[in-house]
Amino acid sequence: MNKYTEEELLLIDQYRELPRKQCNKCEKEFPLNDIFFLKEKRIKDGFENKCRKCRRGNFKVREHKQNRPLINESLFTEFNSINESYEYYLKENVLPYHSFILDNHLEIFKYLVSKENISIHNLNELNRQWFQDRKLYSSLLRIYNGSVNHFVLAAYPNSFQPWEFTTVGRHYWKVKSNRIKALEWLVDELLKTNVINNIDEIPRKVNGDMFSSHGLKTLLAEYYNGHTYYAFNDLYPNKFYVWQYRFIMDGYLDDKENRIQALKELIEYLELDTKDIPKVLSYEYFNLSYEDEHLIKFKYIIDKYYNTLYDYVNEVYPNVFDKDELPYKNSYQTLDNIKVRSEPERALHHLFMRLGINYNYGDYVGRMSINDITVLPDWYIYSNGKIILVEYYGMLDMSIDFGYNDKYEKKEKLYKQLCNEDNDYLYLALYKDDLKNSFSGVLSKLKEYEII
Repeated sequence: MNKYTEEELLLIDQYRELPRKQCNKCEKEFPLNDIFFLKEKRIKDGFENKCRKCRRGNFKVREHKQNRPLINESLFTEFNSINESYEYYLKENVLPYHSFILDNHLEIFKYLVSKENISIHNLNELNRQWFQDRKLYSSLLRIYNGSVNHFVLAAYPNSFQPWEFTTVGRHYWKVKSNRIKALEWLVDELLKTNVINNIDEIPRKVNGDMFSSHGLKTLLAEYYNGHTYYAFNDLYPNKFYVWQYRFIMDGYLDDKENRIQALKELIEYLELDTKDIPKVLSYEYFNLSYEDEHLIKFKYIIDKYYNTLYDYVNEVYPNVFDKDELPYKNSYQTLDNIKVRSEPERALHHLFMRLGINYNYGDYVGRMSINDITVLPDWYIYSNGKIILVEYYGMLDMSIDFGYNDKYEKKEKLYKQLCNEDNDYLYLALYKDDLKNSFSGVLSKLKEYEII
């Protein structure tokens, strides 16, 4: 069956209560009346088997005889303006010539906007009934196929985007180029208003409410199943992963193949060789999610579908690793084959590597003596002729400190005393909060110490 035009759908909608009949030629079904079919007494239902459009090229525009306007050509010179002629027509139902309204519909429309004191900014709220009530409906149907936005934009070009109207039409969003245009416009609007600073922030910052507030609720709901991932994957194919978005589609992770794909995508995202997975990934790594808050989704995957991280990794990369390479443990191997004591320390260690800092992990340098007391900094950083003693205090906020707070205070005192006595040393303390927001606190302190 051929597709219906916008005009056909609008006409059909007006006669929803009538039975339908199929045209033998175009095979479309139309309401059974003389708008769509010529009358034919010899056929049982009283109408021809071909629709009017297939027979005569168009459907009938119904005008009740008692409401049909009279034509008085002398009026053409009697009134000084189109507006006066139009007002006379509204009052007396008399026109200066048959196509007067069609020929002058834009000027009449602008006149009505001014007369009714309608703000240009509110024209997108007009509907078809408004045009019917002002006898502009024939122009709306014949010239613009019933599309209010096409009519308004013909009168006031560039005043709105099509989707900003009360209705954009049944078929508008079925055209991919229209969807792409709308999504590009949405991204531009979000950039202009600083909702996002760049398109890389789309997955974690843009949500369905933003589509609704910009007139794109129907687009998201009907053509992208309500999920921003499908929408932006249409605009930026394969740029973002499903798990980077704030919400994952219901049931998506129940599919084993989707979970496998997610972990493979993560390895690609982190630019890891498969052999280095144990040197970066751990259950705690996902729980902390320093560099990307959405990595915590992988903790959710492990919690719901697996007993351990090893079980997940082994499903994706069967028999590549031994179970003891991915346990819950206190010894974490880094990409440069150093063993550190915690996941936060490993995260900091990898950060120093990426920044190209000249450093050593404390365990591989050894303890130092301060006032006959030996201490072991977490890292020694060498910069600008100085040795910076870096200590990460990750257990200060534990409900039970096991003497950690006393140890912290002693270390602080010793490090500060050393730096006061010897200008070759500086002391840099790092805390849990410094690792938040992609290590923003750490980076700030490294800049303050002129290390980066």
